[in-house]
Amino acid sequence: MAPVTEKEKVLERLPGSHLRGVKFDESKACLEGTRQQLLRDIQAWVHSPDEKCILWLSGGAGSGKSSVANSIAVFFDGLERLGACFRFNRDTEDLNNPNYLFGNLCYQLAHFSERLSGKAHSVIKTMGRVDGSLQTQAKKLLVDTTNAAELVGPVVVVIDALDESGSKKMRRDILLAIAAEFPKLPRSIKVLITSRDEVDIRNSLEGCSREMRIDDTEGTAEDIASYIQFRMEDIRRHSGIPSGWPKTEKLQELNRTAERLFIWASVACNFIEDGLDPAVRLNQMLVMTNIGTGERKSALTALDNLYYNILENAFPDKDDLDAFRYVVGSIVAVSTPFTHIGLDSLLGLISDAEDPLVFANGHLHLSSSNVIISSLRSILRVDLADPMGREGPVRLLHPSLFDFLTSRADDRFRIDLLEQNRILAFRCLAVLNSQLKFDICDIRNPSLLNKEIEDLPERIDHCIPEALRYACQFFAYHVAKVLDFDATLTNTLDEFVSKHLLHWIETMSLLGEISKAEECMQVLAHLLKVRMKLDFGTND
Repeated sequence: MAPVTEKEKVLERLPGSHLRGVKFDESKACLEGTRQQLLRDIQAWVHSPDEKCILWLSGGAGSGKSSVANSIAVFFDGLERLGACFRFNRDTEDLNNPNYLFGNLCYQLAHFSERLSGKAHSVIKTMGRVDGSLQTQAKKLLVDTTNAAELVGPVVVVIDALDESGSKKMRRDILLAIAAEFPKLPRSIKVLITSRDEVDIRNSLEGCSREMRIDDTEGTAEDIASYIQFRMEDIRRHSGIPSGWPKTEKLQELNRTAERLFIWASVACNFIEDGLDPAVRLNQMLVMTNIGTGERKSALTALDNLYYNILENAFPDKDDLDAFRYVVGSIVAVSTPFTHIGLDSLLGLISDAEDPLVFANGHLHLSSSNVIISSLRSILRVDLADPMGREGPVRLLHPSLFDFLTSRADDRFRIDLLEQNRILAFRCLAVLNSQLKFDICDIRNPSLLNKEIEDLPERIDHCIPEALRYACQFFAYHVAKVLDFDATLTNTLDEFVSKHLLHWIETMSLLGEISKAEECMQVLAHLLKVRMKLDFGTND
């Protein structure tokens, strides 16, 4: 492996330089032959020097904005004109953090152009600290470097799902920075931003960008029809169903109910594909969604109805709903996604246990999260295994499902985030108390620095499993969201502080997460002050 250059070491100081998985995903681009006019319009904007440097593609949840962003990124990457691409992701820690955007974009741009690399290197060395305000980062790391580099354009930058960069409060500074600084970018730089049409985003972008609304794009209904036809033919071919399935009228019913919403079509096709007999599943889908009644529902209502139908089909027995909320609620609330094995460990589910976990109401035994995950494959996404053959993490299929489960679903399926964070706080502390120990990686020499341990990554993989790694990094995040501490949670937290605090600090050091450990300690210190006030009435 080639040695790291001095310039690369400087670039690695940029916030977000460490992030992976932020670039485009070719597998999630638009289906070939769809969105043609919209893609041509965006390409024309890129090549027009007189257009504004920012294009805001807005639209509702599930309308296909990210697919368009991926398609544009793939196209211009093929032309060697893609300078940088950043995809926010609500359910992945660091990819939902606005503080990493400008540093990561600068890092990617520096590797796109040698001239940009040199200018970025000079700017970073001049700045010294590169963790200033987001507006300062946008100005110094992007505006100053690109103007100084005098690039021959176009150079395309894609920022996908800006609405997933945290709460409105969290993204306030990033919107201020974009609105204030991006118009100062050179004409050679074109920035495509996609997001839902949120009030704060509109107020920030409408004055400095050109807007395209994906919901107003001509041909959307035809594109969805092409997508459904493609998926149905693929399902038919792999299931051995004779040609001619499904009949035209059934395809038309599916197209009509999709109501210009790509995510509805995707979820519906997943549901049909996941059944033992796709033909039966298709008929079941048409009955469940009451297609053909003449009632025209809004796209959002149609999507909600689809989610309800899938959940009701998977959990017809109300006694199973505790298990659903326990597992799916955790998938919704964790800060970074888990494999089902890691989730089992975090939640205390043991597949071969003689006495599986029993819920408080006594209605249910549950031995593995995979029982729940397998029944919901049409709305959950399990990432492919890595090169080592390890299974990928489980995620919600789409942000609209998060919104549905946490706000619009009824009492059967709604996830109470406050309660779920209390559960995760307890489970994280339980994992810490049961698995932390002195010299957890069996190094047997406390005088060694981490960098002196040649096989440290292998030791960490072997000795600090997924659930423990998560609990170490995020227990304080969940604890901080608990409003009322019961005796069980209080005692579990006391056990951790009194018996395992030093073991945890050692483990965080091995993980390279000391800065995060400091943040966790601040949370613990605040909780201690609050408890002292409650217990003793003191302000000290």
